[in-house]
Amino acid sequence: DVVREFQERRHRVYALDLYAETRAAMERGAVLFEDGVHFGEDGQRFVTEKLFQVLDGLDADPSVPDFPYGHEIRNPERAAMSAEEVFDDHEARRPKEVLEP
Repeated sequence: DVVREFQERRHRVYALDLYAETRAAMERGAVLFEDGVHFGEDGQRFVTEKLFQVLDGLDADPSVPDFPYGHEIRNPERAAMSAEEVFDDHEARRPKEVLEP
């Protein structure tokens, strides 16, 4: 719930709820764990596929930084800004669409 709340407040924060995904798959009969704790081969494949689904949905643009660290280097006028102000300014400049994994 905390991650979902953070995602709603900040765009471009992505998460994969592996607990929910593995639980749903196991309820459908998938055998993902070899000993109840560690993923078996099918579990590893399942997690990899879920991760790639999230990664494939990202709209990464290498020309636009996705995180505002280094703002005082890129723009000395912003060096006096608080971290919250930097994040808010950064988010205001980012596309507003939210991608669902």
